[in-house]
This record gives sequence, C-alpha cells and structure tokens, in this order.
Amino acid sequence: MIGNFDAHVKNFSLLYETATAPCLSPTYDIVAYSGYLAGEGNGLKFFPDSKEREKLLPAIVRRLANFLGIPEKALSKVIADTVSTAVAKWPKAIRRSELSRLQKINLLTHFKHNPSVEALRKRKKAACLRGRPDLELPD
Repeated sequence: MIGNFDAHVKNFSLLYETATAPCLSPTYDIVAYSGYLAGEGNGLKFFPDSKEREKLLPAIVRRLANFLGIPEKALSKVIADTVSTAVAKWPKAIRRSELSRLQKINLLTHFKHNPSVEALRKRKKAACLRGRPDLELPD
C-alpha cells in the first residue's frame, strides 16, 4: 500500500513472548519509493514459482492461504484489518511528515489507488449508502 516496491518488505523479524509463541515484529526499514519514483507492485514474490511481483488481490490471497496451509478467511481478515488501520492512520501521518509536498502527493496518490484501499473505500461507501453513517471515510 505504501509503495515499497523495492523489496525492503523482506526485512522482518520474529518476536517471542514465550519460547513457543512467536509473532511478527513491527515492520522496519520501510522505504516508500512511490514517493520518489514511479512504480507499482510490491517487493516480494509470494510464491517460489512466481515470475512477477503480484498485487495482493483475492485470487493471490486464496492461493497464499492454501500455500501456507492457513484458513483463507483468517488471512483475509488480517489483510482487511491492516488495510482498515492504514486507511485510518496513514494519510494523516503522511501529511504531517517532513516529506516534500511532491513526495506527499506521490505517496498519497499511490496509496489511494492501491486495489485493497480502493476496495475498502467502496465497501465503506456502500455501507454508508445502506444507512451506516457510523463508518467514516477518511481522506
């Protein structure tokens, strides 16, 4: 979503709350190249046989869940929750950042046109039209 299409997303670590309970650490070394350069996609190939970097669309989520042996619904929920949190927080954080005006515009444009972000906005808009004004649509 942030336009980190140069493979920096490969940087991850595990945190162990106990010897048998690992979880992913917060991301780090994020470089949002979309603020500086034109480009799209992401920095990872999801599967060993992938020839291209794929966007995280529903068919890829389904294949990834099967590949990892985890329930598709659980993976989809994690992705939806992540997108929801990003939509609620990232635009404001980007606007308050020390990036140049052009970098902010590039980054916000890339973010708003991400397929997952666009899908969430459509779902929220549809919910509002069905009488659910409690769902806020952030900028």
